[in-house]
Amino acid sequence: MRRGLNMNQSYRYKQQSGFTIIELVVVIVILGILAATALPKFSNLTTNARTAAARGVAGALGSAVMIARSQWQALGQPSSISLDGNSVVLSTAGWPAGTTGASVGAVTNAQCVDIWNNVMQNPPGVAATIASCTGTCQFVATGSTLTCTYVDQAGAGANSITYNISTGVVVSP
Repeated sequence: MRRGLNMNQSYRYKQQSGFTIIELVVVIVILGILAATALPKFSNLTTNARTAAARGVAGALGSAVMIARSQWQALGQPSSISLDGNSVVLSTAGWPAGTTGASVGAVTNAQCVDIWNNVMQNPPGVAATIASCTGTCQFVATGSTLTCTYVDQAGAGANSITYNISTGVVVSP
C-alpha cells in the first residue's frame, strides 16, 4: 500500500509562529526606556576620569614634594637641592619654592611652573597663562601668596590642584 495523502484528508497548513508588530513595538519601547536611564551614567564617566587623572597628578606632586623635603633634611637643610639634575630652591621649612634665583615670598605664575616642571618627573604640560596654553598643556599655573594653584584645562577647569609652599600640603580635587 502506498503511503501518501488520502483524498479524504484535507490539507493542513502549518501556522507560522512569530512576533506580532505590537510585541515588537513594546520590546523597542522597553529597550528605549532602559537606554535612557543608563545613558546619564555613561556620560558621567568622562568627568570621573578627568577627576581621577587630576587626583593622580596631585598624588605625584605630593610625593615629589615629600622627596624634595626628605633630601633637604638628609643634606643638612641647604637652600637648594638637585632633583634629577634640576636645581630646586627650598623654603626655610624645606618645601620646594621654585628654581635657582626664585624668591620664597609671593609666588608668581612662572615660579609655580618651575616647581611643577622641576620637582616631578615627566609631568603633564603646564603653562603660566591661559593664552600660552593652546592645546600644548593640560594645566595652567597661578601663583599667589605662598600658594600655587594648577587648574586642569582639559577638564573645563573643574579640577584644580593646590600646593602650599609654606606647609608642603598638596590638595587634590
